[in-house]
Amino acid sequence: MKSCIFLLASVIGLWGAGQEAGTDGFQDSAESRWLNKKVLASQVLDAMESPSHWTAFTTGAPEVVDARAAQKAIESSHIVAEIALTRERSRDGGQSLRMRLPTRLDVPGPKSGRGWGSAGVRRQFDGEDWRHFNRLSLWIYPDCPGFYVVALELRLYNEGIEKLPALFGQEGETTLVLRNHEWNHVVWETRSYTNAWWQKRAGGSTGF
Repeated sequence: MKSCIFLLASVIGLWGAGQEAGTDGFQDSAESRWLNKKVLASQVLDAMESPSHWTAFTTGAPEVVDARAAQKAIESSHIVAEIALTRERSRDGGQSLRMRLPTRLDVPGPKSGRGWGSAGVRRQFDGEDWRHFNRLSLWIYPDCPGFYVVALELRLYNEGIEKLPALFGQEGETTLVLRNHEWNHVVWETRSYTNAWWQKRAGGSTGF
């Protein structure tokens, strides 16, 4: 069975950024501005020393495909994603979290024709306050043979005043296009919704 592998590098962190650096030429992009902002403070969220707060998940295909209707994914008891800490490929000599998942299943697709659903990994943070930070920073290495485009979805879940992700997905989630077979430094700006008390889970989803 053909599979796709994602590795999260040894450090996932929060950044508090100041004013953005100047840009020119190729640097005229949002990604470049985010990566070149001066970091005023930082906090390591996970150094990949233990898998205790990480869990794999699999959900079924959405029953309704309509941006005007709220959708709730149904958790499956059959988990197709596999996760483990590894030193096979990592940054700075530490461990990485490896997620391996099939690109398709050996079962008929749903009648809706929308694919089999999604699978990924979640990281639980117990009642942490992230109000003093405005960016998430992480390194991701996709190893997806034959893929022309590798996309990864990130979501934030909380139990604060401002619930995330928002009902229709307009806040608290983002989709990244990654370069295959190399490390990608991902920076996600969270300034617009860091004004509440957060309990967060960061999850990847296979709309890959």
